[in-house]
Amino acid sequence: MVVRTMTPRIENVSIAGRAVLRVKWKGAAPPVDVDLTGWIATGGEVLAVLTDKEIFSKAAVSNYGSAIMWDGGKFAIDATHLMRLANEQGHSAIP
Repeated sequence: MVVRTMTPRIENVSIAGRAVLRVKWKGAAPPVDVDLTGWIATGGEVLAVLTDKEIFSKAAVSNYGSAIMWDGGKFAIDATHLMRLANEQGHSAIP
């Protein structure tokens, strides 16, 4: 038996704090805050650029809601990974 799961889709994103995104998932309400501090830290020098408030503040939904990107796609986190982080942070109402 093959179980297929839908890729979560992001409807909207805004900045809720330093390294924190407010994510509105398609088909879910209300938006949830996802802290990316740990994720950014695991990226070493590559993701360290996202600690810059000006760069982080330019987060945008990309790939038809399947990712969040910064700097024209140079940096991104996919919706599935973002959903896992949100769930780990206690936001279990995400589709």
